[in-house]
Amino acid sequence: MDLEAYQKLITTKTKIVAVNHASNSLGTINPIKEIIDIAHKQEAVVLIDGAQASAHLTINVQELDCDFYCISI
Repeated sequence: MDLEAYQKLITTKTKIVAVNHASNSLGTINPIKEIIDIAHKQEAVVLIDGAQASAHLTINVQELDCDFYCISI
């Protein structure tokens, strides 16, 4: 993920950011903490799709400071 391009896209007009934490098909893990921090600086709400990440990573939602972290079980 190009965080520099992402930062330019998120403005005070942005209300919500929804992004996946990890992708099983591509094998990527997105820089969620940075994504959340950038969104929160613009007062946007952040929803993280953690369905793929929750099976492979230790998740601390308080540390991430996300507004919503969704998984399926």
